[in-house]
Amino acid sequence: MVSRRATLIAIMLSPMLADAALAQPRRKVWRIGYFFLGSRESAMQTQRYTPFLEGMRGLGYVEGRDFTLDARFADGDSRRFKSMAEDLIQSAPDVIVVTGSPLYPHLKKANKSTPIVVTVSPDPVAEGIAKSLPRPGGHFTGLTTSATETGLKQVELLRAVLPNLSHYGLLSNPVGGLHGRQVQSHRVLAQRIGVGLVEAAASTPASLESAFEAMKNGRAQGLIVLGDTFFLQQRAQIVALALKHSLPTISNVREFTEAGGLLSYGLDVPHNIRRAADFVHRIIRGAKPADLPFEQPTKFELTANMRTAKLLKLEIPRQVLVLADRVIE
Repeated sequence: MVSRRATLIAIMLSPMLADAALAQPRRKVWRIGYFFLGSRESAMQTQRYTPFLEGMRGLGYVEGRDFTLDARFADGDSRRFKSMAEDLIQSAPDVIVVTGSPLYPHLKKANKSTPIVVTVSPDPVAEGIAKSLPRPGGHFTGLTTSATETGLKQVELLRAVLPNLSHYGLLSNPVGGLHGRQVQSHRVLAQRIGVGLVEAAASTPASLESAFEAMKNGRAQGLIVLGDTFFLQQRAQIVALALKHSLPTISNVREFTEAGGLLSYGLDVPHNIRRAADFVHRIIRGAKPADLPFEQPTKFELTANMRTAKLLKLEIPRQVLVLADRVIE
């Protein structure tokens, strides 16, 4: 039984204990903005969202206890980019994680101080969000894609599948100025190896139809699709058009190959999304984006679709297949 003396002591101490509990500093709940150029459905299907949450959990953060996530999805609608960026900044997040180069200039213009972690950028310096990769110098940091090196490897793969290649198509997105340097690199490369380059651009589902007509009229025998969130969202349409026009297609992400593209070679984007959590962790711990070097990719993957090869009556060389990380039978 509890003694009368112990009961009296408990009654006397209870106000003191309550005051002590109130005096304890509350755990800060960090506000993280998550901004994706495409749709929510596309982000979920292509692992452009959940790997970030997995990365945060791996670092010991619990959603709701340690941080809240304000996720915004632009649905690939360029008319909404500016207003959505401004609205996200006004919600006063502690840090923003963003995917999609066309969104970066709007976030840059909307604020000058909120730390921003980008998950993919072909060239942060050219995009105007970093002074240099080792020392970004502003409020942007994150991960790059090494698009130029990827493009060279993709052309090599296309020539391996099509030894008599004389012309290849290049699909770019004119919105946002993202692809200009990559298109120029392909012009130089095509001239150096002595093949014709058939350029086509599209930024809407309707313009994709005309882009493929232009490539076919330009005698393109194969197609390289530049990395782009809009293209990723429209991958089913792009793959269907490529099959309709008998164009073997190489992209930079495996989701294209899973949808029916022939080959894909590029960085493991979900890995980048997961790595973004580490940047957020360092910023939460007090690091400044200006001092956090942009991280260059270390993990690339090659995927081949044998079903598509059969449909196109092509043979993927053995030397390509042995290098593939995944072969879809």
